[in-house]
Amino acid sequence: MITMKINGVTKRFEDYGFRASLEHVVSFGESAHSSLSIPGRPGAFLYNQEIAPTSFAVALTMVENDEIRAIGNINNLISYLFDDEAKAREITLVMDYEPDKYRKGYIIGGLEAVRNSIMTRQQLQFICYDPYKYSNVENDDVTWGSEELTFLSTAYTLGHTNTSANFSVIGPSSISVEVIGLAIKPVIEISGTATNLVIDNKGKKLHVGSFATSQVSVDTGKYIAYKNGTETMIDMDDFLLNRGTNVVKFTGTDINITVTIRFRDRWK
Repeated sequence: MITMKINGVTKRFEDYGFRASLEHVVSFGESAHSSLSIPGRPGAFLYNQEIAPTSFAVALTMVENDEIRAIGNINNLISYLFDDEAKAREITLVMDYEPDKYRKGYIIGGLEAVRNSIMTRQQLQFICYDPYKYSNVENDDVTWGSEELTFLSTAYTLGHTNTSANFSVIGPSSISVEVIGLAIKPVIEISGTATNLVIDNKGKKLHVGSFATSQVSVDTGKYIAYKNGTETMIDMDDFLLNRGTNVVKFTGTDINITVTIRFRDRWK
């Protein structure tokens, strides 16, 4: 039911003699509301919302007649999930029913075993401090038939095209960028020449400025820009790509550039 990857090593619970139950409950990042009651005003004033971590539990069962082998399997699993200081390792988790998405999580607490002569049971609790699940591939690498994204994908339909990868802009123009999941802050990579280049999506602008035969990268999530590998300052709004079709506009003069808008779709 679950494929795990830790430090490049991929394992399943079956590798340790366990069977993961298909029945489990996932808490999909509950919203925590911050509000303030104001005298004379009905109700309360909502001034902030935050998404809580995602958590879930998985029941494991191992049929083993030999007590020594059962304990050995548990010890091997512990060595995989915890580091040399007994701290939980970060795990990339992929569910069999959503093979095109992953979460990053940790084991909460330890492992407990209830043993008799033929069966060992484990109840594992996971917590994902980043509450989102992400596409296995970035938007500019949607490749059907690959090991990362297959025809089992529920996120991308057959024939999905990516117009935001490696497109040319010659003069003021616009490009449609499709976001499948939640709103996201992309990385925009630019190569070429432009004067007073401005990138605009629904009034949120990136004032990239002027450059000649250069490589410019703008990480809108980190509010950082680089020109030819050196960090540079640009004026940027809270640039965001929303779910669905975004019409991203490029304005300025002497524009002759190649652009890639990169992001990884995410879901709650």
